[in-house]
Amino acid sequence: MSGKACRSRTPTSIVRRPHLTATGPNHVLVLVIDALRPDCAPDLPLSFGSAITPGTWTFPSVTSMHTGLYPSEHGSHVRSADGTYLIPEQATDVDLLPVTLEQSGYSTFFASDFTIPLLAAGGWYQRHHASANTGAQHVVDRYRSWRQHRDKTFAYLHFSDLHEPLDPPSEYLGEQVDTTIDGLSTWNYDYWDAYDEDDPACLRYRENRLELYRACLAHVEAQLSPLLDEILEDTFLIVTGDHGELHWEHHEIDKQFSDSRPAYSVGHGGTPYDMLARVPAAAHHPDHGSIVPSGGWASLRDIPNTILRALGHDGPFPGVAWQDEIPDDRAVVCESCRHGTERKAVYRGTEKIIHSREDNVLLHSTVDPATPGETPARADQANVEELLAVIDEEWSAGENSNSGQMPGRMIKDRLEALGYK
Repeated sequence: MSGKACRSRTPTSIVRRPHLTATGPNHVLVLVIDALRPDCAPDLPLSFGSAITPGTWTFPSVTSMHTGLYPSEHGSHVRSADGTYLIPEQATDVDLLPVTLEQSGYSTFFASDFTIPLLAAGGWYQRHHASANTGAQHVVDRYRSWRQHRDKTFAYLHFSDLHEPLDPPSEYLGEQVDTTIDGLSTWNYDYWDAYDEDDPACLRYRENRLELYRACLAHVEAQLSPLLDEILEDTFLIVTGDHGELHWEHHEIDKQFSDSRPAYSVGHGGTPYDMLARVPAAAHHPDHGSIVPSGGWASLRDIPNTILRALGHDGPFPGVAWQDEIPDDRAVVCESCRHGTERKAVYRGTEKIIHSREDNVLLHSTVDPATPGETPARADQANVEELLAVIDEEWSAGENSNSGQMPGRMIKDRLEALGYK
């Protein structure tokens, strides 16, 4: 993918609505750190809460953040039954956040340093930029250059530093990371199916990979902190991840589900355990300070309404605004339709279920909104029928999901470099 910024063509299927008048901040910025675990909130001058991603990998999650819809509603995810990597078709005939803001007088800009976010959102912005694994600083520099001399802006920046391959500058490694361990940057696939928590070699690998992951996050923090110092006084800001990243959490339980790779509880795209489904989330208004989702569970599908509320008007999007107290009994969904069987998670209060119709598996856990991770519990301790009813009409495989397409050679090369097989 070319690193040169270019003007995007506007798809003819974009929904056009009457112009809305914005009365809030003149600048809006969404920063998304790919594969951001909920136990790794960035060390930035913001107050972080958490939110549930609608999808367990980048394409459907990015689409949901732009449309306020779940993947089963916008259709931008596909399922592989044999490990083949398919690219979903872009969502069409839906309301889009950047188009709504463009119609409100904002110049719009999208930048990412890898391919998948662009494939999901390309064409929805007036300007877009994509590059090949160049890191957070490159994306930030592009944004700074674009924003100059523009009075009203909305931008979405997506960073791949925490996505494999993990390759932070050496000064961020310290003595905690043993870089001699095979496959630390790109996953050692020998451990994917054969991970043994009683094997010292497995534990050593997991510990060091998490340390390498945290080193990458420290590098991202160092690039974003100066930017935030520059913009917090005049910009409505959201910082979050598109999904989390599993490192064998509940890997033995996960073998109840079909996974075509297999990669039980590793990486992303699979079963929506909490370290994958939950992400750190923060918002900041230049006049009102930090906005932390409070009350019940927040979702990344709330981003359009949260931004529109900050700008003084409501829009056509579902979801809630994080400025409001979220009802304690709100149920939110995370959908996984990437590898193997389709799996869906429902969060409500301190309860969570993960369900697969095809594998006939129902997992019930307790969750703490303040502490990442879940604790398996007996299913008869929950009102399971009510939670199942939340996703009763949300199954997409063979219904609302699109057929997908094989990526071209250039995209294949880029995907393989990022660890997609």
